[in-house]
Amino acid sequence: MEVFPIQKKLMLAGSSASIVALVASALPLQSAYASSITVKESHYDLSFDAAVDRQMGLSARPQTDKNGRWENASRSDVAYYMNANNFKQGTSSYLQFLNLSSSAGLSAEAINSQLLSDKGILQGQGQAFINASKLYGVNEIYLISHALLETGNGKSQLATGVQVNGKTVYNMYGIGAYDGNAVSAGAQYAYNQGWFTPEDAIIGGARFVSNNYFARGQNTLYKMRWNPANPGTYQYATDVGWAVKQTHHMSNLYSLVDDYEMTFDVPVYKNQPTGDAGNDKLEQLPTGTFGTTTARLNVRTGPGTSHSIVTTLDKDTKIELLAKQGNWYQIAVGNTTGFVSGDYLKLDKPSEDNVEDSDQEPISYGETTARLNLRSQPNTSSNVLTTLALGQKLEILKKEGNWYRVRAGHQSGWVSADFVKMTSNGEDKESPS
Repeated sequence: MEVFPIQKKLMLAGSSASIVALVASALPLQSAYASSITVKESHYDLSFDAAVDRQMGLSARPQTDKNGRWENASRSDVAYYMNANNFKQGTSSYLQFLNLSSSAGLSAEAINSQLLSDKGILQGQGQAFINASKLYGVNEIYLISHALLETGNGKSQLATGVQVNGKTVYNMYGIGAYDGNAVSAGAQYAYNQGWFTPEDAIIGGARFVSNNYFARGQNTLYKMRWNPANPGTYQYATDVGWAVKQTHHMSNLYSLVDDYEMTFDVPVYKNQPTGDAGNDKLEQLPTGTFGTTTARLNVRTGPGTSHSIVTTLDKDTKIELLAKQGNWYQIAVGNTTGFVSGDYLKLDKPSEDNVEDSDQEPISYGETTARLNLRSQPNTSSNVLTTLALGQKLEILKKEGNWYRVRAGHQSGWVSADFVKMTSNGEDKESPS
């Protein structure tokens, strides 16, 4: 199928304030550290309806996970996820169009301390992901995000090891784990590939992605899932939401990276519908915004009751709020993302600690020695409120074990003391200029 590319590039270095503001509004989580952002459109010589027809005609029907069960996806489910116009710049789901053939430039130390801490079998495997990225030209942030999703944060049966013919095998990406027989099929595939250590599985999975998808030009999550150049062939998953599900992890992980380039490749079919993102005003919410359901609440694929139900949340479920459109919120809970009505949602108030912190005098001062997660509690399993830049000035409010309660600008939270350098005490603090 013939593809017609259209490309626009935004160079940030030395650019005007208006361009920087434009890019920041489009990609608020990443743009502060990007050296350039390129948005490319690939136009395919196939109508949108024809592309959907091909998906619906497959013998292995597209699947969707509703109410905790897998079932055949409806045509509207498939059309929603195939239509790039439903996903707006400025949301994590837009990362499904990111070209994944470039490294993000992370160090093994950063991966282990900031991304893989307390992640089960994946803990300490930072160098393996870097090796996989370098060997096969696959973005390490994608590999980590994919592995975290497929293995349930490093704790699934396939990740922790399955016995096959007297050998323990590992599978970090769910490769070969076909629906209905996932563990045994995925384990047999790992045995056939010789994945007898976690590192074998991490690197071998990168080789599989590179050889079977990137080599065919399928170098975005969207292309891996839907293959717009030849719909219905060489598709990574049957789950209609697979590409979008990868992006929330990726968005959080990208906030830890400095000085990188981003290239987006957005698919355009003939007669493609405008979509829900064309005229909406999806507003990003601050990192660390949470709410609680006030009744059993449906999570839908889009902002409105016409969209399919992904799952139903119980009353009093705490959820992370990513963005807002009208009276609908884009949310994340566990590995599920979607939209819920604000009518049945109570926004969480700032914690008492944050209220008290606003008037608390610092006991000392410091600055970060690396990019550092600001967390809601003094442990690595708590929510990440934001990520502080290298050299961020801190007011230290108190110490608990190896953690500091700090104030950074208008935000307060906990940081690891291992990445804080003391700079002065209260008496030596410089006056504002």
